[in-house]
Amino acid sequence: MREVMAGIVGIVIFVTCSALLFKLGGYDPHRAVSLQFQVTSIAAGVVFALFSGYVTASLSPSSPMRPAAIVALFIAVMAILSMLTSGSAEAWSQLAALFMMAPAVLMGARMRARRVPRQNHTNQGAL
Repeated sequence: MREVMAGIVGIVIFVTCSALLFKLGGYDPHRAVSLQFQVTSIAAGVVFALFSGYVTASLSPSSPMRPAAIVALFIAVMAILSMLTSGSAEAWSQLAALFMMAPAVLMGARMRARRVPRQNHTNQGAL
């Protein structure tokens, strides 16, 4: 149950941050935008994804990578579905989500997993 909740929180973090970026910027991710906004939003999206993976792994310390993989898979599937259903030639945000942000979730989780060793290994000799 903890892994499921961690995955849901990770998805909510990424989706909310990404939606806010486009909303506050006044841009539609399916329309043509300036190169400057593309670069900025892709960089921000990668940061959001890293953060999402890190938080997801923090919430599921016994198995940090499994819920992060679900978040990454969710992002990849949504990007693919968006490309297939949008009918727009502008797929830059979806391609960035697929090839940069989904892997960044796993990188964020890996950073967290390496930072905090598993408790069962560190507490074995503490008796």
